[in-house]
Amino acid sequence: MYRHSLWDYTLYGTGGNRGTRQPPTATAWGTTHARPPRRPGIRIRFGAVGQHGSIAVVDRFIRSLKEEGLRKILVSICQGTFHQQVLSYTAWNNIHRPHTFLNGATPDERYFGRRPANRAPRFEPRARWPRGSPCAKPQTLVKGQPGVRLELAVTFEGGRKHLPIVTLRRVA
Repeated sequence: MYRHSLWDYTLYGTGGNRGTRQPPTATAWGTTHARPPRRPGIRIRFGAVGQHGSIAVVDRFIRSLKEEGLRKILVSICQGTFHQQVLSYTAWNNIHRPHTFLNGATPDERYFGRRPANRAPRFEPRARWPRGSPCAKPQTLVKGQPGVRLELAVTFEGGRKHLPIVTLRRVA
């Protein structure tokens, strides 16, 4: 019985070539080519075998998966439970976690062509702060009037305490 590798589930969401870092076979996309669909601004990363740093982004994802996702939990020996834990981490990583490599955007924002949240107008909690003064990169406009009161809300992906979702809300 063929079992899909963890790599296939985390990166492609489907089965692929076991034991390699190659994309799944072309039948997953219904073509005769072994390439995923093309999206603007997204490119396939190929690494040189044996070259240090040639697949740094992929290696960083695997390291993050291990350190942030799997070392903080008791890993189940039940394949279904383990699969759910990995999918929960992958969803949090793609939807809620900004990435330096993507200039502060999340993978979902980049993949679906949405405007990154860090480019949206920001709240300014300092009452006398000049509206036009620069902020941390990326530079954005101030939303509303300066001096707004904010509440920091922290929720967790799937109730897992090691996967925080942090949001700022305006307090009335």
